[in-house]
Amino acid sequence: MSTIKQTKPRGREQRKLESDKHSFEKQRLAARKEGFQRNDPHTNPVEVLESGLSYQPNNQRFHVDVVGEEKAVRQYQIDKSKAITDQKRAVNIERENQRWKEIEKVSKKEETRLEDARANHKKNTSR
Repeated sequence: MSTIKQTKPRGREQRKLESDKHSFEKQRLAARKEGFQRNDPHTNPVEVLESGLSYQPNNQRFHVDVVGEEKAVRQYQIDKSKAITDQKRAVNIERENQRWKEIEKVSKKEETRLEDARANHKKNTSR
């Protein structure tokens, strides 16, 4: 008489995993024993382990203050343009001051010439 071997019934997920070629290959690789290199499957292949060289905590990986960075860039540009405007304004003020000094110098020279002419007043007697 033959004995009946009883097994637990397989669920849908179990049957689907067994029929999937990729999961079947992964199961076979994990079950190897003949001195092969062990296959340690990662749950997330993109995730970097904390012991890895390229690991960074989330607070360093993600930019949280993008608006603040953009505002700093805009403020730098505004400050730069204001500095250029102020420099041009200072140059124009200095140029205007020099021009007025020259005008005053010419005016004083003309004034002294007129005063000298009045002091040495001679009538034109050539007529």
